[in-house]
This record gives sequence, C-alpha cells and structure tokens, in this order.
Amino acid sequence: MHRLWVLVAVQAAIAAASLVVEIVAGRMLAPYVGMSLYTWTSVIAVVLAGFSAGHWWGGHVAERPARQALAYTGWVLLAA
Repeated sequence: MHRLWVLVAVQAAIAAASLVVEIVAGRMLAPYVGMSLYTWTSVIAVVLAGFSAGHWWGGHVAERPARQALAYTGWVLLAA
C-alpha cells in the first residue's frame, strides 16, 4: 500500500510541474502576442502534443526487451 502512495505522489508532482510549464509559457508569450484565447489554446495544444509524443516514444521503448529499454532510457536521461 505504501508503494501506491509513492506513485500517486509522483504523478501529482508531475501534473503540477506540467501545469507550471503551461502557465509560464503563456506568461512568456504574453508580451509578444497578448493574453488572448488563441495564445492559451496554442500553449495548451503544444504541451498536449509534447505529452502525446513522449507517451508514444515511451510506449515504443517499453516494448523493447527490458535490458535494452533500461540501457536506452539511461542514455537518454544522461543526455538530458
């Protein structure tokens, strides 16, 4: 049961961080394009597209053999 709460806490932290990214991106664009509905729609669309691409890539990595997927993920994290 303890492990489940750790996963819930990690997911909540990730969701909060993604919300912060959306808000900061909108605020950074405001001086150039304003705070219109189109600005916020574009920011949210780009963030969701990034999530979709990341989940798609993660799914392909997860389908690899465990050792190869772990090594590949390690190299990507090291490069980041």
